[in-house]
Amino acid sequence: MIKLIYIARLSDGLILCESQDAKEAESYSFAELKQRCKQILANLRTVTDKASINEGNNTFNILVQDGLSFMLVAETSYPKKLAFIFLDDIEKAFYQEMISTFGPDVDHRSKIETLDRPYQFIKFDRFINRKRPEYADARSNKNIERLNSSLLEVQKIMESNFDKLMGRGEEFSNIAEKASMIKDKSSNFKDKTEKLKWQLFLNKYAPWIVILVAIIFFFYMKFFYF
Repeated sequence: MIKLIYIARLSDGLILCESQDAKEAESYSFAELKQRCKQILANLRTVTDKASINEGNNTFNILVQDGLSFMLVAETSYPKKLAFIFLDDIEKAFYQEMISTFGPDVDHRSKIETLDRPYQFIKFDRFINRKRPEYADARSNKNIERLNSSLLEVQKIMESNFDKLMGRGEEFSNIAEKASMIKDKSSNFKDKTEKLKWQLFLNKYAPWIVILVAIIFFFYMKFFYF
């Protein structure tokens, strides 16, 4: 089942359009799901083409194109390939929507970057809601035909998770590496400190140690050999 569809600005996750499944829209878990979507949309700068994030029973399918991100959230059983075919249809239709809104001879990406309010393309959800029933049943003849005729290679879609997407995996790795370096440096410093203490001890007490050893040697020779 398709649960949510978003169109957002890639640079900061500003939502331009949203389409949701009416049956689940009022549930508490659905509100949490929407919040999760917004978190992901705000952290997609590492995605350059397509990505899928699996969390629990949901898969977040993401298409990035010309400064925009298109997200389709569905149950994990929904075919990933079909999700991206739908997203491709949405992306093409949204491009035509931008032409109608901004005109054909302008830089649409720069226009999108100047938007300062969310949901400025909310009326585009009419197109999404009109197309949604076509893609609802993955086993329909039309969708099977779509799957068979599409050249999309699912294996090339980037698999990820939320932490990795936000670069946390790399961040944690760097922290661990830095902690290891600090530990090594601390250990080396400790060794050098011990050596320095021993050297200072010898420099301070070496003459007295020599004298003490000489006295002990003198009395040893006197009592045992003379």
